[in-house]
Amino acid sequence: MELITGLLGAVIGVGLFISGFWFGKTVFETKKQTVSEASEEEMAQIKEEREKLISDQKAFRELMSYNPDMAYGLVDNKE
Repeated sequence: MELITGLLGAVIGVGLFISGFWFGKTVFETKKQTVSEASEEEMAQIKEEREKLISDQKAFRELMSYNPDMAYGLVDNKE
């Protein structure tokens, strides 16, 4: 009797695993996206945002490299 219950539990466990795998695969499938061409206005805006981001990152790097030598003018920090 214990053998039958154990086998039945194993079959139910494998069945639940397979059904969960199937459910996850079908329900959460990735949707294919279509890519549209950007107009010149959008490209200009993207370029402008990119340049601003690059300048912001450069300013952040300069801020993070600030040290007491720069504060007291002991080093030339012009790059």
